[in-house]
Amino acid sequence: MASGFVKAVDPTGMGYKINAYLHNWGFSFSDDAVVLIVLAVALATLEFLLGIYLLLGIRRKLTTITTTVFVGAMTFITVYIYKTNAVPDCGCFGDALTLTNQQTMYKNFILFALCLPVVFFPQRIFRLISQRNQWITSMYALVYIVILGVYTTYYLPVIDFMAYKTGTDLKTVRTNPDTKLLEELGEKNFGEILNLGFFDGQEDVTDEILNQDKYTFLLISPRLETADDGVADRINDLKDISDDKNYLLYCITASDSAAIKQWTDHTGAAYNFLIGQEEQLKSIVRSNPGLILLKDGKILNKWSKNTLPIDPNGNLDAKELAATATNVQDILLKLALWFFVPLFLIIFADVLWNAAKRLHDYNIQRQIDKSKAKKGNELKRSNLNNSEN
Repeated sequence: MASGFVKAVDPTGMGYKINAYLHNWGFSFSDDAVVLIVLAVALATLEFLLGIYLLLGIRRKLTTITTTVFVGAMTFITVYIYKTNAVPDCGCFGDALTLTNQQTMYKNFILFALCLPVVFFPQRIFRLISQRNQWITSMYALVYIVILGVYTTYYLPVIDFMAYKTGTDLKTVRTNPDTKLLEELGEKNFGEILNLGFFDGQEDVTDEILNQDKYTFLLISPRLETADDGVADRINDLKDISDDKNYLLYCITASDSAAIKQWTDHTGAAYNFLIGQEEQLKSIVRSNPGLILLKDGKILNKWSKNTLPIDPNGNLDAKELAATATNVQDILLKLALWFFVPLFLIIFADVLWNAAKRLHDYNIQRQIDKSKAKKGNELKRSNLNNSEN
């Protein structure tokens, strides 16, 4: 269930990992292919539903068989990537928790071993909801996880597990990190920020960008060849407004000069282009293109291509766009409450429904027993009268 949840929180990132597997097996997709998002959301949905079914004891025989087959298949894949090192990270928990291929293999061995008792004795799983109302819980869990996946694809991940979350002070991390900051970021994210690089030709302009005291928009496009050019007019409007308000705007991409020229000719782009590393750009914002707002090296806000910050009147105030950094624990708590409170109410209603049904059946049976007893007494009296006569 946890694995499915973190995949649904960041389907785009999971799509990147799926594409790495497919590429290794001889299939070729661009990282922005819709099929990857569909596969990511489908995988998240399957894992989440299997977890819920096991937790609540829904369709116990089918669920345990499906879970065992699924875990067995994942175990086979993890043995393969451990032997071949085809991908550096299995993606079992998205980017929320990174395991080595060896750790992943051992984890799946343990999970597969735990599946064996339940697949042979599914009836020992305690059922928390009646068979009659299982479909309600199933539909609720399905709708919840699919909506979460679609929402985070259209906007951005509701929980950002990467190094470049809103509120991160990139300049401080690179120049004067303290112990608390290192603990908050983690070793992987800290190292990624240290290796961050934006280049103008051969010149490294990363620190120049991060030291700007002006509001700076960075349009992030890992690959211009597959970027959504349907938002080009809005980006051009953003550039015009930025010039009027003395803001800065750069496009950072990993594409070559030919792709940059093609994009410029096709969209009429008048902004400057810088070069970055593709994998880093994918981590900065889960959209192609995506947008971030910086000032003094601090990430003030992020937007997907679907939510670029320009109102219909063309107004833009960077100061008002700055967002408050959100706490991961607070977001997790909200998401958990949104799911488990209605789920608890469904289970509670099911308990009441079953209690009422049992009471109703008991009263009916009691009436039947009384009726039988009454008829029995009448029959006895009738037999007694006949014998006296």
